[in-house]
Amino acid sequence: MFKNTLLMAVLLIATQVLAEFSYQATIRFTSVDKELLLNAEFEKAFTLQGFSDKLKFKRIDIYSSSSIVKLFSENGNSTLSNSGRLFFTSINTAEKVALSYDPKSHNIHADIHQKNKKFHMQGVLSDLSNNKLASLKIHESSDQMEFDCLNDLYDRSEIELTNLPALNPQIIQNIDHSAANSRLGGNPSFQAAISVDTDNELMWNKFSNNTNNATSWIEDLFLNMNLIYESELDIRMQIRSVFLRVDHTPVNNPDFNADPATFNNGLTPF
Repeated sequence: MFKNTLLMAVLLIATQVLAEFSYQATIRFTSVDKELLLNAEFEKAFTLQGFSDKLKFKRIDIYSSSSIVKLFSENGNSTLSNSGRLFFTSINTAEKVALSYDPKSHNIHADIHQKNKKFHMQGVLSDLSNNKLASLKIHESSDQMEFDCLNDLYDRSEIELTNLPALNPQIIQNIDHSAANSRLGGNPSFQAAISVDTDNELMWNKFSNNTNNATSWIEDLFLNMNLIYESELDIRMQIRSVFLRVDHTPVNNPDFNADPATFNNGLTPF
């Protein structure tokens, strides 16, 4: 689905431009790039000096206007703030980069998708005055990713899915005519507000009950989903609500069932 060439990266030890990313590649950021990230307007295309000038980014909002993040614990529930990060996606169809920047900590993170490979870039853009550079190395991720967009469902007799446009021809037709909006910048034609609910197993096993890490992980998930869905289906997916249910079982073991009757009774209202 994706072309072999992603975007150009600048080597730290030379000015040679690479045709694709590798573990040796770095991306350089200057104070100009930092200001561009801080002042970027929603849905307006811009370029960053460390990337190829053919690669354009736009700032997107992954939270809906009425979004809420709630914490549920043994002390009741409370409302939390989201991370406050700024989120950006590339808008070229052949090049997939999801980027976030935290104005408070100056942390920057990028997920770079190239065919069925994924790369990470992470670092800090703190003091970039006096023409200083931040050269951040790109690391190849161990997790393999490939986006099929239901192509893997074709020719499977048990699913009986042989003609995707027949599912909803009007929607498919609208997408075909309007997908260029999100590819070239601007608002996508469709939008979906999604709620995320966690359980205590996820909160403990994956995040050790750290709500900040859980919130950031969910944000990154939506950022990367939009990177694909906007270019392929012209749809923006936003977070409507996030429910974080921390684990408070006796030994911080979410699989420990101290009172089966109480836990099972709790499934009834659910």
